[in-house]
Order: sequence, then structure tokens, then C-alpha cells
Amino acid sequence: MAKRGVEYTPDRSDPQRVRLYEGLPERLSRAEVTFRVAGGLRGSRVVPASRAEFAQLRTALESGYESPWSAPSRITVSEGQYYVRQAERRIAERGAEIERRAARIDLDCPWCEQPRRYLGVIGFVTGHTGFLSDSPSELGQLVDKQHGYRCDGCGSLLYFADGFLPHPLPGRRRS
Repeated sequence: MAKRGVEYTPDRSDPQRVRLYEGLPERLSRAEVTFRVAGGLRGSRVVPASRAEFAQLRTALESGYESPWSAPSRITVSEGQYYVRQAERRIAERGAEIERRAARIDLDCPWCEQPRRYLGVIGFVTGHTGFLSDSPSELGQLVDKQHGYRCDGCGSLLYFADGFLPHPLPGRRRS
């Protein structure tokens, strides 16, 4: 299961470790900022940010599979906190943009002028037909997930691809 957002360990007010899964620079799938002091068996140990002397940043590149962590790079405590704040800012901006887009979508039926009802996720099987028949072959079949909305007056349907906007959509506000 893919994790999302930002994880603060043990708490957000004075974290020792911050794992980021969203709001990252291009091509990164995750990042981790740990706050440290010199000492310990490995040369440094993790402490709360308020007591840290320096921070370490590790990143992982985006790929089809979960890629390994990069070698940790040493940064200042303020650079580590700035990295986390920038990711939080990007997450907030993206959330505001998604809300803005979702509120602009008109779910009213253009024929009946009544709101469409959310049906849930509907999976469409896609793929190539079989070698000697018109039925789909099992090799190469994919399930394309769509969020469906239906007008109860005329039965018209409206679909949205899964993964872009959170569903069910609120629909455009009536004035």
C-alpha cells in the first residue's frame, strides 16, 4: 500500500524523523529527514529537532518498484526544517488546486437539469480480443477504474478516471 503525506516521528511539534511521501521535487517518490547529534555506534544518533546539531536527508527515486534509499547527505537543521516546510507548502497548494477543480465540475444533467447521483467505482475490462474469437483474451486485460455518476431522470452517465480527484465530487455550487 502506498503511503501518502508526511509522517512525523514521534510527533509533529518536535520530530526526530520526518518521512515525506508527497510534495517532493520531481522524480522523487519519498524522502526522510532525521535530526541528529554526534555520537552513538554509527557516529550519530537521532534526537528531537530542538536538540539536533545537524540533519540527514535521504531520498528515493520514483520508479515502477520501490527504489532503495540514497546515501544520506548531511545538511543543517534549518535546511532540514526548510525541506519539510517546502513539501508541506506543495501539499497544501495541490490540495487547494484539487478543491478548486472539484468545485467547478458540474454534475447536473444537461437534459434533465437535476444532479447526478454517485454510483461508486466501476471497473471496465479492457484488452485485445482473442485469437479466434471476439471475446477478450485473458492476456493483456486491464481493469480501467472509473468513478460513475448517473442521472436518475434519464439514465445518462458521467465518468471520471480514478486517481485524479477525490470522489464523490461535491459538484458546482448552485447560485
